[in-house]
Amino acid sequence: MSLVDETDFVSQYLDSLSSLAVKYPQDFAPPAQTRPRPPVRTFTGSQSKTGKNKHQVSKPTEGASIKVNVKSLKGGKVYTVQLSNLETVFNLKEKLQSLTSVSPGNQRLILKGKALVDTKTLSEYGIDNETTIHLVQKVAGSNSEQTASGSTSESSSEQNTSSLQHSQESHELPPLSAEGAEKVKDPQFLVSMRTFLREQFSEGDADRILHDFEKFY
Repeated sequence: MSLVDETDFVSQYLDSLSSLAVKYPQDFAPPAQTRPRPPVRTFTGSQSKTGKNKHQVSKPTEGASIKVNVKSLKGGKVYTVQLSNLETVFNLKEKLQSLTSVSPGNQRLILKGKALVDTKTLSEYGIDNETTIHLVQKVAGSNSEQTASGSTSESSSEQNTSSLQHSQESHELPPLSAEGAEKVKDPQFLVSMRTFLREQFSEGDADRILHDFEKFY
């Protein structure tokens, strides 16, 4: 058989094979090169810009009028105050005075766990429209931390201690239950109590009250 005959035979044989149906097993996976590729999505400049603007958060302009919600921790009542975001925290307290009958000196405003400073503006704290601030009312007569003289603070502290001792002597309290006595000795309870007292009193008064409490119990 000549080379030409062999070439013709091979060509005819391959043609006959290509006409036969091929059966693949059920778990057959074609090579990655032959798999159909997912269509490529193209974005125009306008679409990209629109998508970007959709996720942008608009910042309030300085001097804008905003409504602030102030929630009192005493009773849970919510007061709505409208003012400019360039006004100070003290300005907000002055507006609250007419709603709560609590003087600015006896107000303590809390935002995200931090007390707000009177001289800073609402914009500096990022306070926006519908922001909720918590109001803690200080106990009347506990403004010793605002006085310039340290002796006034000590005098007020001594009066509170004397009053507490007098109250203990004139009213005999029944003993605590076993569960209550164990709770009082829990260090975590004392830490929570110290935190609460320092929110209501000056640091010196709070520590003295806690000290007397520990002595009593």
